[in-house]
Amino acid sequence: MLVLAAGGMVMSGVLTRSYYLHNIAGQSTSACAINEYVDCDRVSESAFAEIAGMPISVLGFALHAMFFLAFGLGFARKKGAEDGTLDVWMVLFGAAAALVSLILAAISLLVIQALCLFCTILQIINLTMFVLMVTSWRGDLRESMRSLGLGAIL
Repeated sequence: MLVLAAGGMVMSGVLTRSYYLHNIAGQSTSACAINEYVDCDRVSESAFAEIAGMPISVLGFALHAMFFLAFGLGFARKKGAEDGTLDVWMVLFGAAAALVSLILAAISLLVIQALCLFCTILQIINLTMFVLMVTSWRGDLRESMRSLGLGAIL
């Protein structure tokens, strides 16, 4: 999980850098502008690449930094919260990241009609983290969610 969180920070950083180089500094093409369909620049130029002028990859970086700190400092999965609250929050954030990844992948394929390789790598990282959290923590999570009144979710 720590490696995936670190990979998420790296890919989010690459995406943020590419966004600013292309959209702000005016760099003509990025390393991911391979052809008409595989074109990170086309994706980063779309209205879906930012929220209020900030690239969404910045939010991805913050999320993965939170995961990295939680796993790296041993808060998640180790009695950081006796009632399992932290594990539940980690999985809920992981679920949100996975859902946003699926939505952005669909938008990229169906609306923008271009594929960003860097985005795809980050989406795979997000989905993998979520699946690993749920499959490896399932019993503990179910009990924690029941104690928090969220038992119907899992």
